[in-house]
Amino acid sequence: MPGSDNSDVKTDIKVSVLVDERVPETGLVDSTEDIIKAILTEDEAKQAEDGVKVDIALTVKDKSSNLTEDEKKLINSNIKDNQAAGCILDIQLQKIIGSQKSDVYELNSAINIKVKLNSDLINKDSSKTRKYSVIRIHNGVSDILSATFDEATGELTFATDRFSTYIVVYEDVANSNTEDKSNVTDNDKSNVSGNGSAADNNDVAEDSAATAEDSAATADTLAVTRTIILLAVLMLSAGVICLTLYRRKENA
Repeated sequence: MPGSDNSDVKTDIKVSVLVDERVPETGLVDSTEDIIKAILTEDEAKQAEDGVKVDIALTVKDKSSNLTEDEKKLINSNIKDNQAAGCILDIQLQKIIGSQKSDVYELNSAINIKVKLNSDLINKDSSKTRKYSVIRIHNGVSDILSATFDEATGELTFATDRFSTYIVVYEDVANSNTEDKSNVTDNDKSNVSGNGSAADNNDVAEDSAATAEDSAATADTLAVTRTIILLAVLMLSAGVICLTLYRRKENA
């Protein structure tokens, strides 16, 4: 506090996460200092510096069984055909400054929350990669939040600055090596059936044209050869006839 020395004042700040037994293990990623900056107002932060007790509690409950009709519509409108909904959480934030308790719905800045996913929400098919995102419903408005999954810990982390309803959404995508194999197979089949690429078709056309030209040249050569042979035979026959007539004339 400006103009005063509170270096000897000990702050009393507690940050806790209260998780219902029906929901996955949930926690906060950020440091206490960053959480305080995100949640408290300037006046509340000064009170904390002066030694006023501060309690911050993140409460997480299962909400899959008590969604409102509007929430159900918002969820369905945001989930694509290739996606599925996992856990549905009601995440609330409260703060107690001294004896004053209040709910917190929006923050000064986003904080990071981590959720340890149950085994049924973790992909076990090595040929696919599971991608996660989070739908947030706050004051009747839905937003899609990006999320990062840590395979080593099984934890999903996302950042948020508002507190209401959260739905973990996932989709399975074929790994690139699987897709490459499929593409190779399809291309091979296409080439066999004559439906290859334009470059392949051009090569085939050029080869066919060259073959046609070769065939035409061969046919011309054969025709000339046949004509020469025919003329030779006719000349030989004419010679034989003339020789025969000459001999008959001498004998007569």
